[in-house]
Amino acid sequence: MSRTRILVKVGLWVWCCLLPAAQPRAQENAKPESEANSPEQAFQAAQTFQVAGDYERAAAAYREAVSGALQQLGNLRVSNNEYAEGIDLLSRAVKAAPTRVTARVDLAIAHFVVRDFDKAKREIEAALEQDPKDLRALNLAGKIDFMKGDFAAAANRLESALRMQTDFDTGYLLALADLEMKNPVPAGVIFDEMQASSVPSASLHVLIGLAYRETGYFDQAANHFVKAIELEPQKARVRSSLGLTYYLQGPQNYAKAREQFLAELSKTPDDYDSKYYLGMIAEKEQKPSESEKWFELVTSARADDPDAFFRLGRASFDAGHLEKAVAALQKSLVLTSNDANYGEVAEVHDLMSKALEELNRHAEAESELTQAKRIRSQLPGRDSPPAPDTFTGSGEAAAMSGSRQQELRSMLMRAPHGPELPNSREAEYVKRVSAMLGEAYHNLGVIEARAARYSNAEEEFAEAARWNPKIESLDRNWGLAAFRAERYEHAIGPLKRLLRQTPKDANVRQMLGLSYYMTEEFAKSAETFRPILDSAQWRYSRWRTTFFANVGARRELSRGSSLGRAGALRAVSIPRGVARVPARARAECKLGRSTLLHRHGLFQTRQARSGRAGIKRGTFSEFTVCPGHVPARLRAPGATPNGRGHPAAERGTRREACLRGCALPARKGAVG
Repeated sequence: MSRTRILVKVGLWVWCCLLPAAQPRAQENAKPESEANSPEQAFQAAQTFQVAGDYERAAAAYREAVSGALQQLGNLRVSNNEYAEGIDLLSRAVKAAPTRVTARVDLAIAHFVVRDFDKAKREIEAALEQDPKDLRALNLAGKIDFMKGDFAAAANRLESALRMQTDFDTGYLLALADLEMKNPVPAGVIFDEMQASSVPSASLHVLIGLAYRETGYFDQAANHFVKAIELEPQKARVRSSLGLTYYLQGPQNYAKAREQFLAELSKTPDDYDSKYYLGMIAEKEQKPSESEKWFELVTSARADDPDAFFRLGRASFDAGHLEKAVAALQKSLVLTSNDANYGEVAEVHDLMSKALEELNRHAEAESELTQAKRIRSQLPGRDSPPAPDTFTGSGEAAAMSGSRQQELRSMLMRAPHGPELPNSREAEYVKRVSAMLGEAYHNLGVIEARAARYSNAEEEFAEAARWNPKIESLDRNWGLAAFRAERYEHAIGPLKRLLRQTPKDANVRQMLGLSYYMTEEFAKSAETFRPILDSAQWRYSRWRTTFFANVGARRELSRGSSLGRAGALRAVSIPRGVARVPARARAECKLGRSTLLHRHGLFQTRQARSGRAGIKRGTFSEFTVCPGHVPARLRAPGATPNGRGHPAAERGTRREACLRGCALPARKGAVG
């Protein structure tokens, strides 16, 4: 489609687009089925699949629900200017469903709003790879290219977007790109079509005038500002825009500029731009007292503008008010940010040096001059004036920070809108979506656990706890998944909460005790195990924790070496079908862990010798439960405390020897 055919459509919608931009709807029918549903619909579909036993489709639907909900919450945060949290939520939405184009576009929009154009471009290019015809993606891609100064690429993207659907922002930005590339003819065609197809409007003329002025076409800009004044003589700040246009045309039009600025102040006394440029005109015309008067008003209106204080300092210096000049210049330096142009900073130091020298403060003057020279010498190339910003025009316009400039900037930074949030109160909506997110993550965790993907399950349960920690079975599922995944530091929290609710659950207690043990919190491990050491449930449980001591040579112990140096520890017997023997437990660990358990009162140890037949000469340790608990012994292979051989049916009851079956020769591998 040719540019002319596209432009014919522009006039049909321009008047509506002068109102707040409406969100594009054309591509809704073309959305993938997974994105056409709301998060609530996707969640309901996932529940249906899960009940039917189709866990693969259930997981996919749950992730779509999670992505959609996170996307809406992220957009809500961004709309409330909570950009960091909004970007985090949108990033999670993309991670949950990487093929969800709308979420990726919204993430790019969030980066664009905070002016992180590189990240915005990366995300929008990924979105266009998935869907090259996504209207919002094309529109935003054009804006990103424009903001990065690639006007040709911006024009191509924006033309593609206009072929799909006409949009005021897109057409206006395309005209700006043409003007930046010094192609005023196609830009003029766009603007002419806008005017011909709409009711005459001062606002439209102002927008067109801004576009021409900020790209250096001052005559065309002045014509449109004059037309805007003719249509609405009382419209605020239009005369200041016309005055700035005359100012930028040079000294020959300073009188016209002054007339417009004064006319604006008569209608809008607080207009910053008019005061600022009246001061600039007085400075150019070498009227320092008049310039000083205007810049005093400027600094009173905007006390955080370092440029205004610099201008005031220079006007005061030229007027011979040296003390006032020094004070204003010092204020300018205080307000100057770290990323300011270093050439301008050096200029402030130079001027202050001159003022101090005339005040006979020679040492201070020399110091300021030295700083100016140091800045210029140590930062070569940075002492030149900054390149004009895309929207600040050229020459003296680079210093402008007024309302009209900001209006154009804000309009161009306005990003395409995403799907609207439900028309409900924000707090209620967030609460409802948070509950749904918790359930979706929890069910995803259950599905992952069924497939024995315990690490993934633990991560899903952790997310569920973030959004809805009140889910009834969450702590049990989370603790067990973390335990099976051998993420003991993650298992402790949910298991600890669960044990407080069910203190008689021996399995939970033993998992928690072992988690403490594996994270080397031995005192807590001993404290957790102690209540069940004399219980029948413990004595007959396959959860008995068993320690194997492969004790070293007799001389090591006879020399008083610790058990930690004398042997190695092997652990841990756990119920089959409940969890695997931890990899760390299968590995040989220093016996120092058992020694620490002994120190915390869980075990007592005694040492013995044996030279009896069938027993390897050396030493062994006997571990006995602390006084007050049922005795349970871990003996050396084939030996009893009196040194006799171990009979097939040992004396005593099974109750008294609950750990007897674990008194096996030390070997590598799992204990079970």
